[in-house]
Amino acid sequence: MESKIVLEQQVKDYMRAKDYGKAVKLLEKYEHISFDSALKIVECYYNIGNFERAHKVLKQIINDEEINFGQAADAALWVRKLSKRDSGSPRKKTRVAVLGTFTTNQIIPILYLFAWARNMHLDIYEAPYNQIQQEILNPESGLYNFKPEFIIIATIHKDIAISPFPSDINAAVKDEIFRWRAIWDRCCEAFSCRIIQHNFDIPLTSAFGHLEPRIKGSYINIINRLNQEMFLQCPRDVTILDFDMIASSYGKMRWYNPKYWYLSKNPFDLNAIPLLVKHYVAIVAAGMGMSKKCIIVDLDNTIWGGVVGEDGMQNICLGGNGSGEAFIDFQRYLISLKDRGILLAICSKNNEDDAKEVFVNHPDMVMKLKDFQSIRINWNDKPRNIVEISKELNIGLDSCVFIDDNPAEREIVRHTLPEVAVPHISSDPSDYINNIERHRYFELMEFTQEDKKRSEYYEQKRDHDRLKNGCGTIEDYYDSLDMAAEISHFDLINLPRIVQLINKTNQFNLTSRRYNENEIKKIMDENHWVTFYLKLKDKFGEHGLVGLMICFLEGKQIFIDTWLMSCRVMGRTVENTMLRYLYGWAKKNEHQIIYGKYIPTSKNKVVEDLYKKFGFKQCASKMDEGVKWYYDIQNNHIEENHFIRLSEK
Repeated sequence: MESKIVLEQQVKDYMRAKDYGKAVKLLEKYEHISFDSALKIVECYYNIGNFERAHKVLKQIINDEEINFGQAADAALWVRKLSKRDSGSPRKKTRVAVLGTFTTNQIIPILYLFAWARNMHLDIYEAPYNQIQQEILNPESGLYNFKPEFIIIATIHKDIAISPFPSDINAAVKDEIFRWRAIWDRCCEAFSCRIIQHNFDIPLTSAFGHLEPRIKGSYINIINRLNQEMFLQCPRDVTILDFDMIASSYGKMRWYNPKYWYLSKNPFDLNAIPLLVKHYVAIVAAGMGMSKKCIIVDLDNTIWGGVVGEDGMQNICLGGNGSGEAFIDFQRYLISLKDRGILLAICSKNNEDDAKEVFVNHPDMVMKLKDFQSIRINWNDKPRNIVEISKELNIGLDSCVFIDDNPAEREIVRHTLPEVAVPHISSDPSDYINNIERHRYFELMEFTQEDKKRSEYYEQKRDHDRLKNGCGTIEDYYDSLDMAAEISHFDLINLPRIVQLINKTNQFNLTSRRYNENEIKKIMDENHWVTFYLKLKDKFGEHGLVGLMICFLEGKQIFIDTWLMSCRVMGRTVENTMLRYLYGWAKKNEHQIIYGKYIPTSKNKVVEDLYKKFGFKQCASKMDEGVKWYYDIQNNHIEENHFIRLSEK
C-alpha cells in the first residue's frame, strides 16, 4: 500500500499539472482526511466544475472539525468563491449587525462561514470600533440604513461602568442594568429586532484570590451580580450569550492574550473566534426557526456497548464503570433533551425482539421505549427509515440529527439525505455528548409549556392514529375525538408561544412571515389589526396553543397576513374552525371581502390549495410573490365545523 507521504507528493504533482481529476481520486484514498486535504479536494472539484461536490466536502469539514482561526479564514475564502456559483441547497437569509467595544473585523468572515455551513446566508453590517451607543442613538447611522433583524452587542468586562467597592453596590448594579436596558429598548423600538448581548467575562486576575467572589463590592463579585441580573431582567427579544462560559470552555489561560488587546484591541486569542462565532450562529439559527427538533439514534454501540444480536443482552456494555457508565450518561443526556421538547427516535438495524428486550429487562437501562416518539428497528436501509420517521413525526428532514457510531452508516445518510445533520461520532462513548453539543443544534429562544409537553403530545398522536385506524370513516374518526377549541385574541400571557409558533411553523403556514415579540406587541396595540389564536383539546388531552391568524383591516376589506397551524394537529379540521371564526367575525363587523395570500416555500406545499378548497377565488392581478385569493362574504357562506365545539375566551 502506498504511503501517505508518497500519495501527498503525487497529489502535489497532479495539482501542479492541473490534473485535478487524478488529484482528487488520490486524496479520497486517505482514511482520515485532514482539513488541509479537504481544502485540496474542494479546490480540485471547484477547478473541474463540480461545485455541488465542492459544497458538500467543504460543509462537512467545517461541521466535523474543530478548526482554528487560520483554517476558518482559509475556508471562508472558499465559501466566498462557492457562494458565487449557483450550487448547493437554498439558504435562509437574514440581516445581522455586529456592534462591538473591541475590534470585530476578524469575526465577520468567520460568522459568514459558519452560517453558510448551516444553510444560512447572512448580510452583515459591522459597526465602527466601539461605537455602540452612537450607532443605536443616531438615526443617520449605518445601522438604521441597514435595518438589522439581529444585533450582536459584543462586550467584555472592561465595559462595566462600576468601580470596585461602590458605596451602595445594589444601587450601582441596578444603574448598570438600567444602562444596558436603555440600549436594548432603543434597539427593539427602532428595529423590532432580536438582540444577542454578551454577558461579562470574569478575568483571571484577582486581587483577593479565592476570597474575592465573597467580598462584597469586589470586581469579580460585581461581575457575578451583573451577569445574574442580566439573565433575570433581559426582555424576551434579548438573548444573553454566556460569554464567560464560552471563555471558560475554551480555557481562560489560552483565552486571554494581552498582546492582542494592546496591539489591536482584540481581547481574546484569535483561535477562540470560531468557538464564539458558532454560538452566535446557533442563536441566529434558533431565531430563524432553524434549530433541530429531533435526534435519531442507533442502538448497538451508540446507547449501549456491543451488538445485542450477537453478544446477547447479558453481555452488552451498560452500567458499572468505564464505557458502561459513559453509555448511561449518554442516555441521561438524551432524556434531558426529551424533557425540554426534543423528539427522540430509534433507527437501528437489528432484530426487533432482541433490541426491545434490552429496554424492558436490562437492569441498568435508563431509557424506556416510551421515551421515543418513533421507532424503526428492522433491516431496512437507514435513509429509508429516517424518511419514514420524519413523515411519522410530520417534521422536515432538516429538523433531524442522526447519531450512529458506524462511519459507513453516517456517510450513506449524509450522501442520500443531505438535509439531515450527521455529526462525527468518535469511537469513545465518553465523547458522544461533546460530539453533539459542540454543534449547538438545539438552541432555544423560549421554553414554553408546549415544549415541556411535546413528548406527551406525540403520545397522544399515537393514540389518535390507533383510533383512526379503528374507525370506519373519517367522519367517525372526527366525531370520536370529542374535540373542543378555545379562540381568543392575542394576549401577553400567551405571547411567548405565539412568537415561537410564528417563527417555527413551516408546513401549515400560508405566507411564512416571521415576527418577533416586539413586532407582535405593536400589532396588538394597533386598531387596524385583528389577531386570534386557537387552543385545542380532545379525548386524549390538551394540545395547547396550536393555531393563529393575523389579519390587517382596510375599510370593509380583511387581509390575512399570517395563517398557520402546528403540524401536530393537521388533518383534524382545525383550519375549518379557524376560517369559520374569521368569517363570522368579519360578517358581524360588516366587512365585505376577505383576501388571502399563498407564498410557496420548499415546505408549505400542503396548503397550496387551501383557499381554493374553502371557495376562495383567485385574483386576476399578477403579484410579485405568491398567489392572491379573495372571498365575497356577502354572497357566500362558510359552514360551521360540527366536529369541534368552539368557545370564545
